[in-house]
Order: sequence, then C-alpha cells, then structure tokens
Amino acid sequence: MGQVDDTALRAAVVQKSLELGDRLGDLFVERAQSYAPRGSFGDRGDAIFENIGHDPADVAGDMVVIRVYCTSGHARYNNEGTGIYGPEGEPITALHTLPNGEPGFLKFDSAIMGIVFTKEVAGYPGSHFWDRAIDDWPDIVAGLA
Repeated sequence: MGQVDDTALRAAVVQKSLELGDRLGDLFVERAQSYAPRGSFGDRGDAIFENIGHDPADVAGDMVVIRVYCTSGHARYNNEGTGIYGPEGEPITALHTLPNGEPGFLKFDSAIMGIVFTKEVAGYPGSHFWDRAIDDWPDIVAGLA
C-alpha cells in the first residue's frame, strides 16, 4: 500500500472547496438578482440588479469565505424600505426649518407630476430582495448537490 501525500490531498480539497465557494457565490448573486427590482425607480432599480456580485472564494484559516455584496447606493433603502415602511417607521421630513421655525419643505422631481414640494412623505415599502436571498441560503447550498 502506498502512502497518501497529505500536502497534495489538502491542496486538492482546498481547490475543490474554492470552486464550490465560487459556485455558491454565483448562485447567491443569481438569487438576489431574481428578487431585485428591475425597471422601477428609473435607473436605480437596474443599478441595484447590475451591482450585485461576489468576490472570489478565499481560504481564511480552516474556512472558505465568500463575500457577497451590492454596491448600489440605493440597495439598502430599497431592501429595508424608507419612511413609515423603513426601520425607523417615521415619515420622511425636511431636515431644515423655515426662518419662522416651522418645518421646511422637501423638493423632488416626480416623473409623473414634475417638481413637487411637500412637508413630508410616507416613504416606500422595501422589496427585501437581499433579505429574501439570505433566507434562501439553505436552498442555495442544497442546489449544489
């Protein structure tokens, strides 16, 4: 009987683990993209979809690590919701006050109504695209089998 080369065996296991880690990263990105908004919020929805990704799998001690991310600046707000639908549960109001001490106004450009001034807005419900993909992690891992 021959001897097992521990170094070669470890290298093979690590290499296969990294390949599986990269595949898991791909599957997570696909799942998150399937839940991400497309064509809503102007180009913001597409920016969320297009900026979901992952770094190459890496070895950290005795673990394989996969870093997944979304670099779109609006991803967090789209996932969590804003205003009364967001984490704080409060309407969105202006940060400044008028000279007489009353609350200021919000100004935004609405595609439907043009320039709008208002004292507060309710916000927008979250899509929870990222949370849903994380909740699906056990199914994503099972998809490798």
